[in-house]
Amino acid sequence: MNYVAIVVAGIFNMALGFLWYGPVFGKMWMEFNGYTKDSMEKAKKDGSMGMKYGMMFVSALVLAYFMNWLVNVTGASNWMTGALIGGMAWLGFTATTQFGNWIFSGKKFGAFLIDTGYFLVSFAVFGALFAVWK
Repeated sequence: MNYVAIVVAGIFNMALGFLWYGPVFGKMWMEFNGYTKDSMEKAKKDGSMGMKYGMMFVSALVLAYFMNWLVNVTGASNWMTGALIGGMAWLGFTATTQFGNWIFSGKKFGAFLIDTGYFLVSFAVFGALFAVWK
């Protein structure tokens, strides 16, 4: 296991989330989920955002740890194979699980696409990173 790469991947995951749910898709994501600027401001003011981001970072580290393990077990040794492993893990586990959740959520399909797209990019980058950074 490459623990430095796992921490770097966790930081990447958080930075990607900041961009993905901020300037890139933030407004659409809010609309698709029925959030308003007021509801988002209220959530920021409840004082728990620091803890939520901390828990997300721990979650990102756990995700990175297991993606590192998967890439090592499969023997991926170049970025393309690593990205493919990440993509396959996304399709087999994340996309299917999130799709099942979306079906009963009552949310717009765009919300599903934004959320699961974030994980596709994250998993593919994780896989590529871990395949080349042994």
